[in-house]
Amino acid sequence: MATTRSDVRRLEHIKGRMEELIEEAKDLVQGADRAVYARAKGYWIAAIITALSKEHEYMGGSMVTMEDTIEELAELAEDVEDEDLDDIDDEEEEDY
Repeated sequence: MATTRSDVRRLEHIKGRMEELIEEAKDLVQGADRAVYARAKGYWIAAIITALSKEHEYMGGSMVTMEDTIEELAELAEDVEDEDLDDIDDEEEEDY
């Protein structure tokens, strides 16, 4: 199954929601004990944030982020749609 531009937009939306939800979770944990927040921020919060994008406050990061994948799929979606248009153009030329 080929990836469509609609799929890419949906992934972008999901990434945005994940960013919103991790910020909400961070706020909830931050209101708790300082040591609990420090551990959460240093481990699972960092892991999620660095997996989504390369733009963050942490030193490390993910080799391939969700944003990288979205960009790759966007290129493929364009290629697939361009190929489909080429096929239509070829069929129209054959009709004449």
